[in-house]
Amino acid sequence: MKYVTDIGLIVTSFDGTIKFFDPFNFHQIWKSDNKSRDESQHTSICTFDVSSRLGIMVTAGAEGNILIIDPHALGVTN
Repeated sequence: MKYVTDIGLIVTSFDGTIKFFDPFNFHQIWKSDNKSRDESQHTSICTFDVSSRLGIMVTAGAEGNILIIDPHALGVTN
């Protein structure tokens, strides 16, 4: 879990779920999970980081998969 001022609250889980919450009211504004992604994008999530300068979020899983997410466009980019 991480709070990023220009994105809001970001929550990830080992089962591959990513959720973004509004920075003011903490209402969920976006969710992505393995069921909603292509099979090549299925992953666990062991760690993630956000670069406000680059405008991306990256997750890494136990399988060696990396997901690149555009938190402003609310989508997986790879």
